[in-house]
Amino acid sequence: MAFERRVAHRYAKTILEISYEQKNVESVKQDMMLLHETCYRNPDFVTMLKNPTVFNSKKIEIIKNIFQNKMHPLTISLFEIMSKKRRENVIPFMRDAFFKQYYEIENIVRVEITTPVSLSDAIRNALSLRLKNFSYTNKKKIHIVESLDTSLIGGFTLEVDEYFLDESVKNKMHRLRKNLLA
Repeated sequence: MAFERRVAHRYAKTILEISYEQKNVESVKQDMMLLHETCYRNPDFVTMLKNPTVFNSKKIEIIKNIFQNKMHPLTISLFEIMSKKRRENVIPFMRDAFFKQYYEIENIVRVEITTPVSLSDAIRNALSLRLKNFSYTNKKKIHIVESLDTSLIGGFTLEVDEYFLDESVKNKMHRLRKNLLA
C-alpha cells in the first residue's frame, strides 16, 4: 500500500500542476470527490482496478463508461495514461494524494472530528477559533470534516494531519478496563 501511495502522490502532483495551469482546479477537485465516492460505494470497482487478469483496455473502457460525462477530460486522460502504464491499482489512492497536496498549496489544514452527535454551530466555531490559536495551524485556513460515530458514547476524536487525539468516552472506558485488569 505504501508503494501505491507514493505512485499516487506523483500522479496527483502532475494533475494538480496541470489543473492550476489550465485554471480548472475546482473541476478536478470535484472529480477526485466523485472518484472517492465511486470507490467507496462500489468495492467491486476497486477490485476490478486491482485485478491483473482484467485487460487494461477493458479497465479504461469501464472507467470511461462510468465517468465520461461526469469528469473533466483532464482527469479522464490521466486515468488513461495510468492504465497504459498499468497503474490502475493506484487510482483509488488518487483522492487522498490529490487533496493532501492541494491543502498544502492552498495553506489549508484538514481537521477531522468524530463525535457521537452532530456539532452545533457554536461548538464548530469555537473549535475553529481554538485551532487557529495553535502554532501548527496558525495562519492557515481550517477545513473541518465532521463524521458521526455513536459507538464513541460521548466526547470526540480529533485528527489534524498526522496528529490524533481520542477524548471519547469509549476510549476512556477501554483504558480504565485495561488498567483494572492489569
